[in-house]
Amino acid sequence: MSLEHTFSGILNGLNKQIAATRNRLIGLGVQVGCIYALIGNPRFGINGFFLGFFLSGIVIFILDNITIGRKVKLKVDFKDILLKPILASSIMLAAAHYSPYILKGLIIKDSAKFFLSLGIGGVVYVAFLSIIKAFRTT
Repeated sequence: MSLEHTFSGILNGLNKQIAATRNRLIGLGVQVGCIYALIGNPRFGINGFFLGFFLSGIVIFILDNITIGRKVKLKVDFKDILLKPILASSIMLAAAHYSPYILKGLIIKDSAKFFLSLGIGGVVYVAFLSIIKAFRTT
């Protein structure tokens, strides 16, 4: 979502408001289509909404990237802006998902285990981003 909004700002700065709006409308059409088609499907249920939400963002980002590429030469390091955060998020999700099983032996309330799992996930996320040098210092 941050890339979607950043690229939208770039398009607005390039005086391409109509293209930015068109891309958003196409993305929102994808979202509405997914919601309509998937929420009623028992296989997806409410997850159809989330799928539509994420697909909408991806479609908007791709369309914005294409529109910007036609106007200016923009060198984007997709490894830094996509691969590293996706990898760190995957590891964070795994840590947050499996930490309640590890904490099972502790005699604490389920709500405390939940918040502790969130904290563990956050620490793992920041630690992994630090390890792969995703933070830039100037």
